[in-house]
Amino acid sequence: VVWIHFNVEDEDEIYIANLESAFPALTRLTDNGGEKEHPNNHGSERIVWEGRMTYLGGWEIWLYNKYTTPRFAQFTDNDVTDRYADLSSAGSFAWLQGNTMFEEVHYWYEPGHSESVISNDCCPTSNWSNEIPSADDGAVVWRSYDRVGSEGFKVLLWDGALTDITDDIEGHMTYRHSLYAGTIAYEYGGGGSTVIKYWDGATVQEIGPGFNASLHDGKIAYEYWDGDWEIRYWDGVTIHEITDNDYNDTQCSLHGSIIVWVGRPPGSTDQIFWCDVTE
Repeated sequence: VVWIHFNVEDEDEIYIANLESAFPALTRLTDNGGEKEHPNNHGSERIVWEGRMTYLGGWEIWLYNKYTTPRFAQFTDNDVTDRYADLSSAGSFAWLQGNTMFEEVHYWYEPGHSESVISNDCCPTSNWSNEIPSADDGAVVWRSYDRVGSEGFKVLLWDGALTDITDDIEGHMTYRHSLYAGTIAYEYGGGGSTVIKYWDGATVQEIGPGFNASLHDGKIAYEYWDGDWEIRYWDGVTIHEITDNDYNDTQCSLHGSIIVWVGRPPGSTDQIFWCDVTE
């Protein structure tokens, strides 16, 4: 599990813990200060995040690689915003480049050391503005919006070629996609009626009320509101209640049988929690 420890403003650092160990030890990976957000990883070998060195500075993408020297370094260096990097397999990742209404989805292909703009010719050359991408195993999914045209929202899937899957997943009302091996979990609806849905590549299944889905191998962890935020888990058949308490549990992430989330027990600050759903 990877997270950011907020020390004081402009002094955030990234920490990691190996949950496969009987006694997970905390390791500090960065030591360069500045602000950091949205780290994500594949094990302890590769991590991507967005950072900026000062409060008024520009956001850039940073990389950590266990096998390089130095182990972490700034990846982008430009005059536009680079945010929301999502790591795929083998060190490849997608991210959003540009400012509000002028975003492009970029993809870094690590085996070939090449960068591609994979969004569908975003503004100002056309009408589309792109939202946060989700990447996995050489594919990327995201939602676009026609700001001045008449086509509304579209959900696009890129796996070397661009495919419009809006109708397949009822995409005009989808949010926060989580992609795994060509399948997608996502929020559908809006306001208090938001539900989690799952697309297996052919059909859509409604799981139940919830937010912030995290998909892995046909299973989904997600947030559920019952007066406080709780964590639930769908194993492909049954919904399981992971937490049920009087404080908020949020930001869940699922990988294999491990769910990690952030909770704040009474009288405490935010804490990292985890469970193995097989136990």
